[in-house]
Order: sequence, then C-alpha cells, then structure tokens
Amino acid sequence: MPSQDVITEIVNSYLTHVASGATDEIVNLYSADATIEDPVGSEVRRGRDAVREFYAAFQDAKKDTELAERRIGGNEAAFFWHLTLNAGDTRT
Repeated sequence: MPSQDVITEIVNSYLTHVASGATDEIVNLYSADATIEDPVGSEVRRGRDAVREFYAAFQDAKKDTELAERRIGGNEAAFFWHLTLNAGDTRT
C-alpha cells in the first residue's frame, strides 16, 4: 500500500500536469481500465484512450489549478480542487 506521502505526491503531480497541459503525463497516472465521468451524469469515458481524449480537449488552454482539500484513507485519496481556465479577459 502506498504511503500518504506517495499519495500526496501523486495528487500534486496530477494538479501540476493538468495546469501545464501535460496530457500524456496525466494519462500515465490512470490505470488501463480507468473511467472518467465528468461532469457527473455524463457518458462514462473508459480506458486510457478516452482519458487522453478528455484531457487533450483543453491541454492548450491557459489554466491554473488549486488544491482546496485532500483526504487520504488507506490507499485512496479524494480531493477538492479548482480549475481556472483563462480565455482572454475571461476566467472560468
């Protein structure tokens, strides 16, 4: 089982990779049979190809990430974070 420090490092790596648009590095954090349902209630994306497609859609956008809260239990983590997309004079 990974330590809390290792899990924290993975969460931080994820946020760094999302902010920098490093799609391949993000995909490498996922298992081969990973799923993404974002937003909740949308069609579930399955597998690394679908994960890559999801993140590639906004990899070139200027963006920032901010960790608001992280909880670790056993070998799992849940974290609340903010993604800010910069589109000219607009931040979303």
